[in-house]
Amino acid sequence: MTGHVPQDVLDGWSARMGTGVGGLPIDVLIVAGQSNATKRSSLPVIVSDVDQRVLQWNAAAASIGVVPATDVQWIGNEFAREYVKNVSGRRLLIVPCAMGSTGFTTTSINPPPPGYTYTGNAAQGTWDRTLTSDPTNHYANMIAWTKVALAAAGSGARLIGALWSQGESDRGPMSQTQYAAKLDDLIGQARIDLGVADLPFIIGSMVPETIANNSVSTTAINLALLDTPRRVTRTSYVWGPAGMPEYGNGLIHWSPQGQAVRAREMARDGLYRARLNVAAANPVPPQALTISRSGSAVHISWAAPPCRVTAYNIELSTDSGATWTAVALADGPIATYCDTTVSATLPVWVRGSTTNPVGTSDKTLPEKA
Repeated sequence: MTGHVPQDVLDGWSARMGTGVGGLPIDVLIVAGQSNATKRSSLPVIVSDVDQRVLQWNAAAASIGVVPATDVQWIGNEFAREYVKNVSGRRLLIVPCAMGSTGFTTTSINPPPPGYTYTGNAAQGTWDRTLTSDPTNHYANMIAWTKVALAAAGSGARLIGALWSQGESDRGPMSQTQYAAKLDDLIGQARIDLGVADLPFIIGSMVPETIANNSVSTTAINLALLDTPRRVTRTSYVWGPAGMPEYGNGLIHWSPQGQAVRAREMARDGLYRARLNVAAANPVPPQALTISRSGSAVHISWAAPPCRVTAYNIELSTDSGATWTAVALADGPIATYCDTTVSATLPVWVRGSTTNPVGTSDKTLPEKA
């Protein structure tokens, strides 16, 4: 027999054989956390075609299916659609493990143990892997579902990363240090339990408006999330877009459009930076360093470089670079912004470098404002 077999015929054969499109091997992605990691809402119209390379695990049915067009707008599916554009010859299977209103301090146990909060829903449970008495332990489910999904994905399947979007439920009950310890433990133990010692974890921010408009406890959790790449190798932090909260819902959730934007950033930039966050990486200077000012107020920002960073070193000059003064980073050593003040009558120059276990990078060229 000669000639070309139509793609829809190939797809039908593949589906009946249980191997998906053309028998392409499958990459697997974990999506974990609370409501900003779930399918909260979708646009009222279909905005994207179905992509036969984007699959989703159904834990209840223990099955793999192609994601329908109506389910596109959330971080798992948008990440997957971006990922398969850039990885030839692979499909991506999403393993959804998130549950709204959950965290390290929530529980389905009623009355709750000391230090935990009963959510009012016996199905919600906890992300604290050490609370094994909770019948809905999301960490345990994540490990079990991922293992089964990997087996169902067949030969050639590989686990390529995990998205973590959580923190809102632990504001107040946990300090920055406490939350960081629990998150680091979850990442480390998941790598052990899943047998992937360098599994990338991409940490998503809370909605910027939530961070800006809420309490000190919100800031504490955000700083713990932001600082994860310094504490743990093979992780990255991705700021979500400002100005895209869910309509009429108190600025706590992203809109479908916001989910799409942050997911693409996680796929394009977050996964890349997580993979390059290794101890042996030569340091690279801060990227896109910029300075702006309003009178005496000076704002400096930059982008994370593709390497491990344990500290940013930002310096300021008011005498054309003859002398330089270190600028304090109030939000932690790997915050990608800082604010300071200088006399409104003086010009300002700024430069930066990074530090990691290998050493300190070259400095950026000075920027002036």
